[in-house]
Amino acid sequence: LAYVVSPILIGCSAPISTNPMSIEKPLCTASTTLKTVSNRDGAQVFSSNKIQLNQAFTKVSATNDYIATLDMACMRSHKNPVHSAKIRFKNQQPVTFHSSQGVVSAQVSLEGVSDEAELEEIIQSEDCILGLSDNLPMQKLAMPNDTNFSLQTNLTAIGFQSSYDFFNSNLSLQAANRVIIALIDDGINLQHPDLKPNIWVNSKEIFGVPGADDDGNGYVDDIYGYDFVSQTGDPSHKTSNPHGSHVAGLAAAVSNNNLGISGVITKNVKLMALNVFGSGGGTTSAKIDEAIRYAADNGAHVINISLGGQGRSASTLAAIQYAVSKNVTVIAAIGNDGEQLTSSNFYSPGSYAPEVNGMISVAAVNASNVSQICDFSNYSSSLVELSAPGCDSQNSAGLLSTLSGSSYGRHNGTSMATPQVSAAAALAILSIKNRTQVTVTPAVIENVLLSTATAKPSLQTQVKGAKTLSLSSLAMFIDINYPIGSPQPLVCN
Repeated sequence: LAYVVSPILIGCSAPISTNPMSIEKPLCTASTTLKTVSNRDGAQVFSSNKIQLNQAFTKVSATNDYIATLDMACMRSHKNPVHSAKIRFKNQQPVTFHSSQGVVSAQVSLEGVSDEAELEEIIQSEDCILGLSDNLPMQKLAMPNDTNFSLQTNLTAIGFQSSYDFFNSNLSLQAANRVIIALIDDGINLQHPDLKPNIWVNSKEIFGVPGADDDGNGYVDDIYGYDFVSQTGDPSHKTSNPHGSHVAGLAAAVSNNNLGISGVITKNVKLMALNVFGSGGGTTSAKIDEAIRYAADNGAHVINISLGGQGRSASTLAAIQYAVSKNVTVIAAIGNDGEQLTSSNFYSPGSYAPEVNGMISVAAVNASNVSQICDFSNYSSSLVELSAPGCDSQNSAGLLSTLSGSSYGRHNGTSMATPQVSAAAALAILSIKNRTQVTVTPAVIENVLLSTATAKPSLQTQVKGAKTLSLSSLAMFIDINYPIGSPQPLVCN
């Protein structure tokens, strides 16, 4: 036996973090316990349950694969160590009983096992079979093969590469495990090859009657989202400036398709297109409020708001609070005026973030030096909660992302920083749910993102807590605090 020191979390005061300077909101205190681990053969994995399958057992054919974990001492001591004729060893030579082997994995099929009860009876009666588990397909986890991936300095800046394996391994591709990011912007290029596969589709409308409100949500033909200016179901761009498509690509461009770029979130994501600009260059609080409520009512998990304006809007604050009450995390840009924000120099909706648990305001920092805020970014040590790359001193044109047609281009802005935080929020939601089957609240998502952010002393007067987004710290935090299969998270909700 070996004794391994590992952290468990108790109480609710000072939080654990990979970066002590990044701590602000309390999560849980750390304690140390001794975990007893048998390093001899791994047989203890099946001590409480001999059958460990990812899904409930149903009748299978002889072509289905499973792994039988065998006690080789038992196998060697019995003339017929496996009694049931329904357990067949597959695709390998007969098991050799080497004296040096304590436990081995053998590929088996189950022939004619009709239900879970019969399977349980068979496996429990087999003394030499320690346990039965899935024979899972595996794949090599390399960096994305997108042709311009090496030009995406923003991904390097936020720790994309070091967290890639964690966020992209063992994720089910089932629809129930998807996360939806609503982009309130000037539309999305729905046909861009690096965006199209990740566009949200309203299934009730796409298979419905044209010209009818098939899902009864008050919006006709809202298949991919909605245009709240023209009041039509076409949320694509109506102007020559595809701002929303650039935002969309930074968040969730299709990854590993030998094309263009990669988004921050690369799997299990859909983008809901909510156009509040139509064919004009400006919009109003009324349109934004309606779009926020639409997103909250139609399944969004995260709302990205890469827009804003001077002054307060109580109606927009109310809409955001409504969205958060519906378990939607809201991420908003803080503006590009290069000014210090205060209670009298207020930027809506971003400046409302400190008032809403479950909303984060985002400033822009240099992708080549995240300790440096972008010249254009608004800033405040009280109203700005997090920063992410929004410019690049190595390329004055800005960050690379998707544009009109099949093209790509560069833009600067807090609008570019914000979708990276939205994607990080989506990654946290998706990963925690995938590991624990728990859907955490927007307040917890905000807390997790801010508590795992890296503190940069040079940002102390510009960002609350001097924080900049860190995917690598986020991955480490989730891995420690949300163990796979845990009945409830180890951090405080």
